[in-house]
Amino acid sequence: MCIGISAEDTTVAKIGTTGYTSLAQAINAAKDGDTIIVTADTTLSETLEVKNKNITIKSESADDIKTITYVSNYITVTADEGKTGSLTLEKITVTKQADSDKGTYAFLHPIKNGTAILNSGATIKNSSSSHAGAIFCEGGDAIMNDGAVLDGCSNQWRSGAVHVEAGSFTMNGGIITNCVGNNNGGSALGLKAGTMTLNGGSITNNTGSVAVKVLATATSFSFTDQLVMSGNTANMEINTES
Repeated sequence: MCIGISAEDTTVAKIGTTGYTSLAQAINAAKDGDTIIVTADTTLSETLEVKNKNITIKSESADDIKTITYVSNYITVTADEGKTGSLTLEKITVTKQADSDKGTYAFLHPIKNGTAILNSGATIKNSSSSHAGAIFCEGGDAIMNDGAVLDGCSNQWRSGAVHVEAGSFTMNGGIITNCVGNNNGGSALGLKAGTMTLNGGSITNNTGSVAVKVLATATSFSFTDQLVMSGNTANMEINTES
C-alpha cells in the first residue's frame, strides 16, 4: 500500500517516486531489493523489523549526507528458513538522541538469517544501549566495509561498538574509534559465540576495557596484518573466560 502525501506534509524518504513522511513508513513499505533514499534529516522512534527482504537505506548524495536520530529503539533484521533478510546502510549518519534512555539493544540487531551491512559513508556515532553500542549480533551477521565509521559508541553490559552473542562479524575496512566498553566485552568489539574476522580497517582510541575481547566460548576468531590498532586502553584479549 502506498501512502500519499499532501503539500503540507514533509517528505523525509522515498522509494522510487513514492514519498513517505516518516522513515518507519518507508521501511515497512519497502519490498525485497528496494532502496530507501533519505531526503531530509529525520527522527526514528519506532522499533522495527526487516524480515525476508533485503533493503538499503542511504542519502541521495555523498555530498549531502542525511542524519537519522533514533531514541531508544532498534531495528531487528531476520528471515525465515530458506530466505534472507538484510539491511544495508550507506552514505547515512545514525546518531542517538542525547536525552533518551539506554535502551535494550543496539540500533542494529541482526538475528536468525539476518545481516546488517555498513558500506562507505555509513556512520553510527554516539550510539548506546544495554547490549552493545551500535550492532548486537544475536544469531545474525554484520559486515563492515571500507569507508564505514563507528564513533563514540558505548554500552552497559556488552561491547562498546559491536558485540557478537551468536552469529558473525566481518570487518573488511572502516574505522571504530572513541568507543567505551566494560569488562563484559571489548571497548570496540566483543565475541562470545560465533565468529569474528578482521580483514582490515582501524580500531583506535577506544577505552574502558580491552578494544577486542574474545571469549573462550567463541567458535572462530582471526585478523590480518591489514588491521591497524592504536591508542586503545589495550588492544586484544583472546580466549578469556569472562
